Amino acid sequence: MNLDNPRDMPVGFVMSLSMDMQAMTNFALLSDQDKEQIISYIEASTTGDEAKARIKESISSLHNQSL
Repeated sequence: MNLDNPRDMPVGFVMSLSMDMQAMTNFALLSDQDKEQIISYIEASTTGDEAKARIKESISSLHNQSL
């Protein structure tokens, strides 16, 4: 997975990051391993609603630097 390429990340996550500059900045500062953990957490969702909830939770945590 190329974490510098948004095509390798869930679309909803990329869209949510693009609307929250603080979360985007904090995501960019994470290690590749931490980025992969967040993406894997989102991709492990079994339903669309669960994926949306995980994206929202991840963006909030990134925004507040509480990961």
